[in-house]
Amino acid sequence: MKSLKIAVLLSSTLLSLIFMTPLQAAESKTVRLSSDFTYPPFNYKNSDGKPVGFDIEIADALCAQAELKCEWITLAWDGLIPGLLSRKSDVIMASMRITEERQKRVLFTDKYYQTPAHRLDIKR
Repeated sequence: MKSLKIAVLLSSTLLSLIFMTPLQAAESKTVRLSSDFTYPPFNYKNSDGKPVGFDIEIADALCAQAELKCEWITLAWDGLIPGLLSRKSDVIMASMRITEERQKRVLFTDKYYQTPAHRLDIKR
């Protein structure tokens, strides 16, 4: 069975946003963004339970720029890709490291920031 591939494209200037094909956009009024919200300062929930952090701010700004209605969905880290593939969400915004194994299942945007890996066992 062919792996389902969903593309999330961010322009290098982060001014345009394409979360899905035009056909998918016509079928859905709300873009569902998923994260595990466990990786401050990039994505976490504040004391009110509201998603905050660098990844959240980027996605919210892109949604506003593209005039899309977006909502955040909480999924466990290990459930982010399965959730995307089963269409529980439309986009993963979770500081996910691009690996060969992950690229076999989903398409990634270009990196929008780079952090040095201090340990080889980091799973993100």
